[in-house]
Amino acid sequence: MGLFGGNQDAQERYYNLPVGTVYNGMKGMLEESSRFALKHADDLSCSCTFNTGISMTTWGEKMTAVVSPSGDGAKVNVTVAAKIGGNAIWQGSKNAKNLTTFFDGLSEYLQSHMEK
Repeated sequence: MGLFGGNQDAQERYYNLPVGTVYNGMKGMLEESSRFALKHADDLSCSCTFNTGISMTTWGEKMTAVVSPSGDGAKVNVTVAAKIGGNAIWQGSKNAKNLTTFFDGLSEYLQSHMEK
């Protein structure tokens, strides 16, 4: 791990919904989120880049999420890395928390908007 290269983690989750529905839900959730700041959305590749904010314990994290077809649904792959390198153990737990928060937020957003 270098000074500017952080500990990177990734996670994926399957949704039994069309790619377009999941991608639009992901963009909507990120645009409304107080936890994540959407930096770029690419409608052609169904991907978003976004950051977490600076806190007392971290300079924040850079995250990328990509939605792709998988069977009858969509797979969301998310990677997260520190903006500036940090302690591998501390950063690993922070990354895991950010991944959980992202997927919980996306699932909640999709469920609440599917009911409308």
